[in-house]
Amino acid sequence: MRRRILGAAAAALLITGCSSQASQTGIDTATGDAHPTPTFDGTYSVTQVPGAGADTWIARSVCDDDHCVATVSIVDPNRTDGVPFRTKVFDFLDGRWTAVSEDPGQCTPQATGEPLDTAVWTVISLEPKPDGTLTGTYEEAAAVGACTGQRTLELTRVADVNPRIRLADPNTVPPRAPSPATALRGSYTYSQTHRPTGTTFPIENYRGETHCLRTGERCQTLLRGDNDAVLALTFADDRWTESTPPLPADCPGTTTSRYVTTSRFDLPQPPVDPLPVLTGRAHQVVTGGCDSTFDLDLELRRTGD
Repeated sequence: MRRRILGAAAAALLITGCSSQASQTGIDTATGDAHPTPTFDGTYSVTQVPGAGADTWIARSVCDDDHCVATVSIVDPNRTDGVPFRTKVFDFLDGRWTAVSEDPGQCTPQATGEPLDTAVWTVISLEPKPDGTLTGTYEEAAAVGACTGQRTLELTRVADVNPRIRLADPNTVPPRAPSPATALRGSYTYSQTHRPTGTTFPIENYRGETHCLRTGERCQTLLRGDNDAVLALTFADDRWTESTPPLPADCPGTTTSRYVTTSRFDLPQPPVDPLPVLTGRAHQVVTGGCDSTFDLDLELRRTGD
C-alpha cells in the first residue's frame, strides 16, 4: 500500500493499537515490582487521537534472557475470515514496544504543493502502564520533502487470541541486528560553510534520534530544528544521505528555475556512541535558467541529550 503524507506539518495515517493486562506490562501483580520479561499477547482495541477509524490487533510475544519480541496481526473487526491486512514486528527496547518500517509513500512539500513519491518511515512506540494500558505514538516521516505526521495511541486488551486469526510465530522472527547509526541522537548544532569562500551560515539547533529496521541495514535519523525545520537523514552503507525535492530557485527572468541539494555524512571510524561530531558535504545543482552548482561543508556537533 502506498501511503501519502499530506504536508510538512500534517499526515493522513492509517494506524491501530494495543494494550495488556497488568501482568503483561512488566509489573508483578503480587509484589508490584518491575521485572524484565513483559508480554504482549491477546486481542487489543485502539483509541487514536486524532481518530482514523478502528482496527483490531492480535499479538503474540516471546522473551529470552536478552530480548523480547512480539508479532502483531492487524485485522478489520468487520471481517469474519480472520485474514490480517497488515503485520508488524515489535521489539521491547528501553521499556517500550517499538516497531519500525520503511514503505513507498508520498509527500507534498509546502514549498511546492506538488505530490512527490518517496520512502516513508513509520515508528510505533508503545509504553506499558501500571493500569494495564499501553500508550504511545505513531509517527511518519518522509525521506524526501520534510513531511511528518504523528498520532497518539491508547491500547486496551479486550480478549485472548482468537484462534481463527492467522498469526506469525514470534519464535521464528530473526534476531534484531544492532546498527552504529543509533549513536546519532540528542541535541546538535548544525553549521554550513561555503567551501570556496569560507562564508558561514547562521548556526541552527536540532534535536532527534535514529530508528532502524530490524536488519540494522537501513535507518532514519529525524532531527527537528528551529522554525519547524526538519533534517531527515537516511542511513545505509555506513553513511547518511539526504536529498531535497526540486525547489524554486531565485533566478531573475524565469519562474521555472529549480534547485536540488544532496547531502552526505560518512560514519566516523571507529564509531563512537553517542556521536560527538558528524561532518559532511552538500552539493546543490540549479537548473532552468541559472544553471550552476554550489558546495557546502556541513557539521553536526552534539550539545547534549
